[in-house]
Amino acid sequence: PGTERPRSRWEALRPTPRFRRQIFRGLLVALIFIGIVAGLALLFGISILQYTLAGFVVGTIVMVAAIGLTLIYGIRGFANFAYGDLMTLGAYVAVVVNLFGGFALFWGSFVAFGVLALVGILLEVVIFSRLEGRGPVAPIVNPCGECRHWRFQAGQAVVQAKRLRLAMNDLGWDRY
Repeated sequence: PGTERPRSRWEALRPTPRFRRQIFRGLLVALIFIGIVAGLALLFGISILQYTLAGFVVGTIVMVAAIGLTLIYGIRGFANFAYGDLMTLGAYVAVVVNLFGGFALFWGSFVAFGVLALVGILLEVVIFSRLEGRGPVAPIVNPCGECRHWRFQAGQAVVQAKRLRLAMNDLGWDRY
């Protein structure tokens, strides 16, 4: 009573009318969007498609940052405002692997994941675990100072990498 079994194995996978309506609405919105973009492409040329794609790329980056901040806030109970700087550090790591290692950015992203995992564990052990129970101000102020330090260090690393590249070119090591 109350818990009836489905008649067949596949009946449980049959979409409900509410789910079908939601799918229909989503497809309708997608078709309207595609129609608008196609009309603008006919009106303004191919550049509108490039702008649309660039908007999707930027939107994806913002979405990843928002998901990360939400996840950190849900787990730790405070927002780590150094999160954007950690994303920037990951981008720097991927680019350095690409430029100096000669690997594609795809492989650089895997190295960046590993480096950022280690940096995140280090930050948790050294900084954030010590901020528990210190009130609401310390967990907010500390990542801001951390951001400033990371920006300085990243800028110094870029300057050193440029100097190293120039020195390698002067020595005739152009292939590296």
